[in-house]
Amino acid sequence: MRFFTILLSFFFTIINYLFAQPDSLWSKQYAFSTYWDEAYCVRQVDDGGYIFTGYVDTPDSDYQVIIFKTDPLGDTLWTRYFGTTYCDEGKCIATTRDGGFIAAAYKGDAVGCDFWILKTDAEGILEWDSVLDLVELGIPRHIINTVDNGYIVIGSECPTSGDNDIIIWKLDQNGGTEWYRIYNEFTGWDEGYWIEQTSDGGYIISGKKGYDCYVAKTDSRGNITWEFSDAFDPAHSVMEIEDGYLAATDYYSDLRLLKFDFAGNLIWSQNYNDIDAGAIQSAYDGGYYLAAGGYSFILFKISSNYNVEWTAEWDHMAQDFVHFVTRTSDGGYIICGSTKPQYGPADTYFLKTVPEQIQLSVETDPFSTPILIPANGGQFEFDIQISNNDLFPRNADIWTLVTLPNGNEYGPIILVDDFTLLSGQTISRRRTQSVPAGAPQGNYTYDAYIGIYPYIKWGEDHFTFTKLPGDASNSSYQTWECSEWIEADASRFNLEPLTFDFTSASPNPFNPSTTLTYSLIEASEVSLIVYDICGREVAKLVSGFQSAGTHQAEFRGDNAAGGIYFASLTSQGQSKTVKMLLLK
Repeated sequence: MRFFTILLSFFFTIINYLFAQPDSLWSKQYAFSTYWDEAYCVRQVDDGGYIFTGYVDTPDSDYQVIIFKTDPLGDTLWTRYFGTTYCDEGKCIATTRDGGFIAAAYKGDAVGCDFWILKTDAEGILEWDSVLDLVELGIPRHIINTVDNGYIVIGSECPTSGDNDIIIWKLDQNGGTEWYRIYNEFTGWDEGYWIEQTSDGGYIISGKKGYDCYVAKTDSRGNITWEFSDAFDPAHSVMEIEDGYLAATDYYSDLRLLKFDFAGNLIWSQNYNDIDAGAIQSAYDGGYYLAAGGYSFILFKISSNYNVEWTAEWDHMAQDFVHFVTRTSDGGYIICGSTKPQYGPADTYFLKTVPEQIQLSVETDPFSTPILIPANGGQFEFDIQISNNDLFPRNADIWTLVTLPNGNEYGPIILVDDFTLLSGQTISRRRTQSVPAGAPQGNYTYDAYIGIYPYIKWGEDHFTFTKLPGDASNSSYQTWECSEWIEADASRFNLEPLTFDFTSASPNPFNPSTTLTYSLIEASEVSLIVYDICGREVAKLVSGFQSAGTHQAEFRGDNAAGGIYFASLTSQGQSKTVKMLLLK
């Protein structure tokens, strides 16, 4: 009976862990001008921060494109403005393989506006821009990286007379036009909202044809191979999934999902009467998420079998407009848009949800306590242990600081960046820490953390030591030096040198493929498996006996959702993991 009670408790703990709706972690409201400004798109950057684009209103009623970068807590690091006259707005932004950013905007002129693509470096400095000047009014909606290192954008052209048409524009990596397509065979108000590259090298697009939803498949040059339209409202997004395509459409302002096979046949549709329509994207656990709202920020989570898991809602002011949501590396979400009182202009607003209940811990165990350091300096030894008690592999930073007698922090002294821990893995090391003669006398705290340096702390531990008063001359201890990782007890912590070398995936980030390179010191059985962020096996690349020397294996992400993946190499009972980022 006791076993059954423990098992039942564990079951409900896991259920709550997996399906609890999130709360807000923080939110930010920015007034970039005294008039209107909004954020239309947000993406997370490799350093844990965020990149946004949108627009700001100027005193003479002209708009400027804004691109701004924040740290992981949403505090602005830099802001860039583009455009000077008429109305210019940033509509979508993505990270690029060289660490920079690509933004889709529209650029106003005397007669309307044009598609405008801006490529910047990692600091937001413009490297090149490109304009598609075809019509009186062109509005882009969505831009992505393509497998050939170029870019593709979808939107619509709106002539002053006649009907709207969907436009796709393909650019090379330097902003040159490779081709464009204007789909003008329809009559009515047609708009393109979303585009994704498919595993066959073509594209899947969504939008609206007149007042109906529209989904189409094209080849690699934008030629339509099949299309679907029905009397629903617009199709906000579409994605390739394992056995076909999934589109999110309006149905009288509620969400409707449409499932297609690869030939474009509609397999089923499902209505969600309590969920506002919006663009749907892949979640880490194989499910889906979307955000919507005109009076509050609302986030919805749908399971992999298309059932609603939870709904979360946040009110800030009288009107909160949602424009985009993306998942974050800690398992949470960030939503961007605008907020405004009942009367008055709108400000840029974004909200970060709490991360998953990440079960990472760090423990420190000092030797020979109490630790007393002579006036002329000294050193002490301690073991530091990090553990992942989570259900999934996790990446984290490990760092240590010292809190000085006056309460100020000094450090980091140790900083291990972007370390991967598999589910259930524990690693321990012994460190030797020097205390310089110049350090003031008094009581200190040695602080160890695991999380995202220096902002987010998932686990921490501390111990104290004392620096004694006296003569600090003639000392060999001049810095806060800490030894490299060394063995503490090989029999206890299994720290024998690795029998292989596995450090690279190239390119990384990648789309659609990357090459994993590893070297074996001696012939052995080898297993190389790729896992997703939830710890599920995605691909087994190697399984068998291999000779000593250098080997390579290719991982292709054609049918995988964009996001973080882990390649784990195991040989002779030892494992090492490399983190990879698939861009889509």
